This record gives sequence, C-alpha cells and structure tokens, in this order.
Amino acid sequence: MDREPPASLEDMDLEQYKPELITIEEFAKHMGVSRTTAFDWKKHGRVKPGRDFIQIGRTIRFVWGPELLKRLLEDSLQAEEQAIIDKNPLRKPKNNNRVRSSIDFDY
Repeated sequence: MDREPPASLEDMDLEQYKPELITIEEFAKHMGVSRTTAFDWKKHGRVKPGRDFIQIGRTIRFVWGPELLKRLLEDSLQAEEQAIIDKNPLRKPKNNNRVRSSIDFDY
C-alpha cells in the first residue's frame, strides 16, 4: 500500500498515517542509508530503544511513521546546533600538544 508523501511535516495528517513495524533493512531503505549505517545509528544512540525501535532478542523492529521522522529531524537539528556551538570561533581552542620554543631573547 503506497502512500503519497506529504509536502512537509506540518502537512501530515497523523490520523491518516498509521505507524507500522518494519525491519532494520526496511528502515535503512526508507532513510536512504545502508544497513550498516542503520546499525551504527542504533549502536551510537542516534535511534533510541523504546522510542524509535523495539528489540526482543536479535529481532529489531522500527516503529515507522511520521512521529519517528519528526523525532529524527529534531534530533539532527539539535546535533547541528550543538556542532555550531562547539565550533564557536570566539572560543580559543586548547592545544596542549604544542611545542614551546626555548630560545632566550635576553642577550
């Protein structure tokens, strides 16, 4: 059952889209990434157990629907904002490995 995707997240009618359980392979395909990348996201916490997927033993199922897409988008925006803060050009980076010169200029 193929559905026409909405133009934006705000245009989604949540009642129309019922969440469905999909495999990690299907999740990777929907997201346009490899299966390995999907497993990396799981391993590094980009997708969270109980919120984005359920795992019983070795069986993993993602709750595919608009809410998952919205959470992933919000998480990625927060990560981008944090990266901008971390790269603040006004903060002087620490460089503890710098070799200091030992030249005596008092001659």
